[in-house]
Amino acid sequence: MRIIGLNFNKISAQKYREIDGEIKINSNLEFEDIKEDNIPIFGSDVLVFSFKNNLNYDPKIGSVDFEGKIVVLIEKEDKITKKEIIKAWEKKEINNGIRVSLLNFIMIKINIQALQLEEQLGLPYHLPMPRLDIKTKEEDF
Repeated sequence: MRIIGLNFNKISAQKYREIDGEIKINSNLEFEDIKEDNIPIFGSDVLVFSFKNNLNYDPKIGSVDFEGKIVVLIEKEDKITKKEIIKAWEKKEINNGIRVSLLNFIMIKINIQALQLEEQLGLPYHLPMPRLDIKTKEEDF
């Protein structure tokens, strides 16, 4: 399986009110559809996975939403065929190996965009940022 590309159809971020107190950030990334498409440059049909991701802040202070498509080329040496993937999708199922690979790729792209939007809107980051601590000489050993 080779990921050919990822495109966003929708990027939306909104801050509803100022932050007061503790918040919880819920993330939901799911696939909406899988379709076969033809891209002549690859000389083969590809699969297009439509996805949706929502970052919701609780209590309701804001949200960051993404919708997009990831294009995948299933190669002959793959252990699963396009037909098997599409047939499994009829039951809203995706092979775990494919699901994990695609979700990891999508999350990398989404996290970069989401952090920029959160910074611009003054929303808390949905990922913990690395922090440095100062150690005394005694703690160095």
